[in-house]
Amino acid sequence: MFLVMWYWALVVLFIFFALYTYVSCSGVTAEWGSGIQGIKFQVALSMLHNLDKEKEYTLNWRPQILALYKYKENYPED
Repeated sequence: MFLVMWYWALVVLFIFFALYTYVSCSGVTAEWGSGIQGIKFQVALSMLHNLDKEKEYTLNWRPQILALYKYKENYPED
């Protein structure tokens, strides 16, 4: 940048340092969250968007039935 137009490079550096000083001195705190949480959110969002693009194959779906039954070997006499 200094080789092409040195005076514009100085202007940009001045603006950069002015903004940096303003932000650091103003004391504004922000919670940006974790980077891992952002990645997880982005992956989940893209998977949900890709869900509509896939065809639905009903032949691959097999219902699994779970029957709960209490088995007593010796029934009490009434």
